[in-house]
Amino acid sequence: MFLGITTVYAADEGTAEEREVKVILHFKEKDTDGKEVNSRNPLTDKSCILSKNLSSCTLSTQSLVYYPTWTSGGTLYEFVDWVDEDGNSVPANQYWSSGNKRLKIQLKYDENMPDEVEKTYYIIWKVKKAPIIIFNNIDKVANGSHSASNSDAVASSYKHTFKVPADVPDNYSFLYWKIDEDKYCEGGTCGESDVYNGVYGDYNTTQTINAYAWYQPGVKVNYYNEDKTSFKAGEWSFEDVQLISEKPEKPGYDFVGWFDADGNEVTQTTFEVPEITTEPDKAVTYNLYAKFERTTMEVTINKVWEDNDNEKEKRTDSVNVSITLDDEEVESVEVKENDNKKWTTSVTLYKYDTQGNELNYTFKEDEVDFYTVSVSDLVDNVVTITNTIYGTGKVVVKYIDIDTEKELDSITLSGLYTESYETELKEFEGYELVSIVGETTGEFGEKDLEVIYYYTSNYGDEGEKEDVITPPHTDAVDSFGEQIVYLDDRKYKNRKA
Repeated sequence: MFLGITTVYAADEGTAEEREVKVILHFKEKDTDGKEVNSRNPLTDKSCILSKNLSSCTLSTQSLVYYPTWTSGGTLYEFVDWVDEDGNSVPANQYWSSGNKRLKIQLKYDENMPDEVEKTYYIIWKVKKAPIIIFNNIDKVANGSHSASNSDAVASSYKHTFKVPADVPDNYSFLYWKIDEDKYCEGGTCGESDVYNGVYGDYNTTQTINAYAWYQPGVKVNYYNEDKTSFKAGEWSFEDVQLISEKPEKPGYDFVGWFDADGNEVTQTTFEVPEITTEPDKAVTYNLYAKFERTTMEVTINKVWEDNDNEKEKRTDSVNVSITLDDEEVESVEVKENDNKKWTTSVTLYKYDTQGNELNYTFKEDEVDFYTVSVSDLVDNVVTITNTIYGTGKVVVKYIDIDTEKELDSITLSGLYTESYETELKEFEGYELVSIVGETTGEFGEKDLEVIYYYTSNYGDEGEKEDVITPPHTDAVDSFGEQIVYLDDRKYKNRKA
């Protein structure tokens, strides 16, 4: 029988003297809530063999003095009782009580014992339980927890080494865990490999500590061409991002800048990372779109007058210049004298077509009277239009006595080419105009002109018909060989040779 415990066994058939009985005792630990626990050095099972020749044995646990007398930082376990598997208390005389709760069970052979006897005894502890850390990820949903057994403890403290959370989004960078109380890790945060020093709570009380993952949300900048194809894809960065210096190209166009999806120009050159957070969806993506404008050039039109400083006073107040491309007018500008006495203006024109081919413009000035015009090639975005005044033409006007070839008078008219002239019909006493040779009105030209007015003072009577020429007589010419134009039907005596 067991000391202190009365057990009745039925007699077995066979010879008792020859029989051995195997006895196994299990020693386990429970807290006051009935939950099995494992202390720093868990208890081990014990066994012995009883027979008639070995009629008794004593099985005991290892010494438990270490646990209730923990002196290096407080007591984690406090002894309550030893009980059997039915929950009955073991009499105090079966364990040493003064500071040592070592259980001892004395066994004696009984011929009524079965061949194998197995019993379990529990030591009941009041336990100071380790804190439970609840790890909350960015969605504030528990991302696991950690609760150490008492064997993880050093004295009355509990340690946990923090790690990076699992499944960190690629647009977030883990910074640290921050727990309920700032005292656990230096500065109140626990980064990777930092150690949390938790203090055990009261007996049979579990402390729950929430740890929240703090992240640096990322920033990413994507760049697109004007047609929304990718120019440069961004990558998640957890530091401020600078605007790229590369610029996309488009034939015939200049890059203006980057714009957002709403068409607003992006003027910032630094894209800052968001503030650190425990919340999701705080990463920021910037999508920038290139904008282009047709490439233009500023063309200067210079106007030059070659007219001896407007000696003839033929200049206009302004001139109009037509600019054409493939025989189609694309621009018309006015050029006039500015405050600096310069005839100049400027005009903005496209430099290339939409395929990037250079455009060739034609500059044409509206006609200016009395001037020739020449236009230079476009060089370094400058074109010069030169107006040269016409040359001077002459008209010699003579007044001749047709009978004597005596010159009664003579004048010379002059004027610019294309300028109009008009000769004067003069009267001389005792003379009558007979005819005119040449154009009395017209325009000055490169060839000098002559106009002759013929007069006569020699009129015959009706009886001198043989000496009189009557118009029209197409064979009549003057001394210059020019045909004589008669003014009326009057008759006069032809000059004798």
